[in-house]
Amino acid sequence: YMGICLGAQLLAKAAGAKVVKSPQKEIGFFDVALTPEGEKDLLFKGAPASLNVYQWHEDMFHIPERGKLLAGSSACPHQAFKVGANAYGLQFHVEITDQSIRQWSDEYLSRHPDFLSKKEEMLEKYKRIKENTTILTSKLRELSRLKQGQLIDLDTFKVRIVEKISL
Repeated sequence: YMGICLGAQLLAKAAGAKVVKSPQKEIGFFDVALTPEGEKDLLFKGAPASLNVYQWHEDMFHIPERGKLLAGSSACPHQAFKVGANAYGLQFHVEITDQSIRQWSDEYLSRHPDFLSKKEEMLEKYKRIKENTTILTSKLRELSRLKQGQLIDLDTFKVRIVEKISL
């Protein structure tokens, strides 16, 4: 299972953890740091210890009792976790594209007209750090091939699981 943003919060909740307001609302690109556990995990192994990733949230999950914290930041200490052998939760968006930044921003702009400069800033930043997103999506594809019966298709943002999550 791969839960991104709300999907990560739902995974945490299903595994018995709380979901609360994040210490800081994050919209845009922010740095997250891998924990020592995260640096060793198959999902992040070989990735830089600090990643600049796309965020759009104001809530945060707690780590389930049997979960492992894989990444965090000062603004939101719980950014990535793993439960069992094959259930991951990421608070940040590795599936982001320039098109999705435009769509999300345009929807948000309808309620927050002062957001236009932030939208342009995010699109420029995406162009500069697109490689980080490519690295992580490649790792996700690699990991999905390692888990028998699991398919992660980030190109169409669909996740289908045909095996149980082992908690």
